[in-house]
Amino acid sequence: MEWAYKATVKNVDRAGTVMLANRGLLCRAAHEKTGQMGELSKTVALGDVIHMYYTGVPGKTPEIGSFEVIPKEKHPKPELFGDKVPETCLYAVKDDSLILEVDTQGRYEEDWVLNQYTGWIIRKVGAARPYDAKMFRGQSTLVRLEAEAEADDAEAEPE
Repeated sequence: MEWAYKATVKNVDRAGTVMLANRGLLCRAAHEKTGQMGELSKTVALGDVIHMYYTGVPGKTPEIGSFEVIPKEKHPKPELFGDKVPETCLYAVKDDSLILEVDTQGRYEEDWVLNQYTGWIIRKVGAARPYDAKMFRGQSTLVRLEAEAEADDAEAEPE
């Protein structure tokens, strides 16, 4: 499955976002502020590809790259990560310095229930699809790409 993820100035700057992605982490809380597990947190699977973008910087191309979601054993430094968050492919971040080095203003928030940073462990696989604002509906920062969703639906329908 393919996803589009839009990072913004709400968390860290573009350089910090790129640095964190290149170090193999897409920071994402498993739980919402209400304490409920985020639906999309449960839907992204190992092997999925996330096309990353950073918006809100005039004159900069929004594309960061395409990243595959991988298990911690495939990361060059698996010791940076703890256990997988149940029902998800998110991992606890064992070494906060991974995030704090790029988030000097403390904008990333720990997971609301686990009280630690969590995220998908990722590996760059190429360039992101060209950015199109229409990929994102409303305030969404993570969306399943439609072409992929339609292909899955077509396969599921009986002939």
